[in-house]
Amino acid sequence: MATMAVVLAFFIAYLADAAGSALIIGAFTAGLLLQPTPQAAMIEEGVVRLGHFFVPIFFVTVGAAVDVRSFGQLDVAMVGVALIAVAVIGKFAAGYAAIWFKGRKSVIGVGMIPRGEVGLIFAQLGLTAGVLSVGEFSALTLMVMVTTFLAPPLLKALFPRTARREPPPRSGIAGLTTEA
Repeated sequence: MATMAVVLAFFIAYLADAAGSALIIGAFTAGLLLQPTPQAAMIEEGVVRLGHFFVPIFFVTVGAAVDVRSFGQLDVAMVGVALIAVAVIGKFAAGYAAIWFKGRKSVIGVGMIPRGEVGLIFAQLGLTAGVLSVGEFSALTLMVMVTTFLAPPLLKALFPRTARREPPPRSGIAGLTTEA
């Protein structure tokens, strides 16, 4: 069943590409189509196993496309720092923008900081299509790397040491509530 799901994902991704859209849009659409089926859980389990194989390959190709020497170029470093600032401030502000949420908004904001995986996909597409220069691609990759490593220590700082030792709740995130 997982094989058929992957074939469907590749086919719809191909159709999306033929229509001028990104492959990721087609694959996502395939997931949306498969989710309501009775076999969804079984499909997901099989696809997750395949993902454990293919996802590292994707990140190796992205890493290989980065010109690490460009991090030392002033223009790339400046764009990278600006992107990092925008990513951190924007996601932290988004945590506070959720006016209906009465919990620890800073935790929500900091928890959203490292969300750059999809950005890497589109950056790779942009580099491949010639829309992004190697320097711009490197600046985007720098932002994703820094924000990925920045969030864990910030989250640790937001939770008291005693709270981290308690067993996690069965659902939800420790310390967060949506109740007024």
